[in-house]
Amino acid sequence: MNFGADHYYKLNRIFLSTIGLWPYDDIKTRYICVILWLSICLPMTVTQLLKLITTKHDVELILKVLSSALPFMLFTVKYVTFYFVTEKIKGIMQQIQNDWNALKDKGELDIIRQYAKIARSFTTTIASKKYFYTINALNVRI
Repeated sequence: MNFGADHYYKLNRIFLSTIGLWPYDDIKTRYICVILWLSICLPMTVTQLLKLITTKHDVELILKVLSSALPFMLFTVKYVTFYFVTEKIKGIMQQIQNDWNALKDKGELDIIRQYAKIARSFTTTIASKKYFYTINALNVRI
């Protein structure tokens, strides 16, 4: 996906390429990344859930285990879902590119640029929160 407004989506491309979900990456690269990420996420989730089976069942323990396991489960489900709808994501990205290319009026371009900047700030905010959540979760375990 290369077009004039590509710099507005560069951050998304970097983040999604890193975890193998950017729809325009090579299929082999995406497949290797998916195997790598799932080989990390699934065992972590399963081992956390196994704590529920191997220990006594009290509410405090269940809440403690689920508070750390639930984010990993949600990430894994979202990750797998996103992987399977890659063609739809590619279609959406193509539509975005067509919309950018169709706009000729400076006012319309300014509006869509403003929305792209807002979306980029959302991406930055969400990525920062995920990063700090992950670091915080790792610090709690140590």
